[in-house]
Amino acid sequence: MNKINYSILLLLVCMNIFNKSAYGQLTDSYVEGSVELQNGETIKGYIKDDEMSKMNFRLSFKEAESGKKATTYDTSQVRSFKLADGEIFELIHFRGHFMTSEMAAFGKLLIKGKASLYKILYKTDVIYIIKNDGKTFVLQNDKMDKSQMSTDLTKYRFIEYLYKAFDGPAISKDKIENISFHEKEFFRMVNEYNQYYNSESEIIAFRKKPIHFIVVTAGGMIRSSVRKEIYFQGYYRTYFPKISRSTSLNIGLNYFNYKNQIRKGQWPWNQVINKTYSLATVPFQLQQNFLNKKIRPYAFAGVNASYLTITDESGNSFIEKGLQNSFGVALLYGAGIEADFYKGMMLKAEYRDENFAHLILLGIGYNFSVRK
Repeated sequence: MNKINYSILLLLVCMNIFNKSAYGQLTDSYVEGSVELQNGETIKGYIKDDEMSKMNFRLSFKEAESGKKATTYDTSQVRSFKLADGEIFELIHFRGHFMTSEMAAFGKLLIKGKASLYKILYKTDVIYIIKNDGKTFVLQNDKMDKSQMSTDLTKYRFIEYLYKAFDGPAISKDKIENISFHEKEFFRMVNEYNQYYNSESEIIAFRKKPIHFIVVTAGGMIRSSVRKEIYFQGYYRTYFPKISRSTSLNIGLNYFNYKNQIRKGQWPWNQVINKTYSLATVPFQLQQNFLNKKIRPYAFAGVNASYLTITDESGNSFIEKGLQNSFGVALLYGAGIEADFYKGMMLKAEYRDENFAHLILLGIGYNFSVRK
């Protein structure tokens, strides 16, 4: 990257740091709720509606929604907490199949009854816990050990724990033996078990709506009089904030026009050729933000459906027409930085590689929130 590009990127950062009216893309959200402390006291106020993997182990609490300072509580201080939208987390002590000691977490309650079902996100694992007659039964799916160059599975034997959780005539062994590791399957089985014992199943589970944006940017880069590129990007960006507030799915429509000059042959008989790349794509990409505030450096990867032409100044084509030539599917990846500077307005710098390696492109854009 040349000095001009470094200067522009530095300008993006400085503008965002010193502009106090800037807005983040996903702002922290506090919702009304109540917290039951270990001493039996219940406090009411506002709880940060965070990623589930974080809320399983701690919560941020404010007495007033407008309060600037939040108090953090963990599993040593809280028995349970409840959000106004009905979401409930209860303290559970459990020990997984390969855990050397007991651990504590706030399990998200899915079903309440004689047998209750909870969900916990721990590191990269999804853990389901069944509580029945005061006992906990930990369900984890078999997985490959990434630290070993092996295709062997680490078996967590969740079927055996289901046998223990549903000991008795309520659930047949055949049903347990043939179950797959899936939330809907556990949900159905716990509900069936409670019905057999005439215990009402209070269903707490619900899915929170994703958050959507339409992001439009345009710009380009001039590297020299014979090497320049302009672009337009439009994306429908979706966040699933209970899973991650930093990862988004982006589906869009892009257009790039890149002009470059090459020399063919040996000096002094070489020939100067001016190439024009015209690329229209429909990208499907995952974007991972490394920060999620006013400045968002990010990386992305995915695939595109694309239409590409490469011509000289006389209109002669450098590629053949047809599948995986002028049109087809290509892998894409890259990195960049977005910087909000006034409400939905943002500046952007991005490098991407797909059908060809683009220049480092600068642009200005807008986030249209379509949250409902």
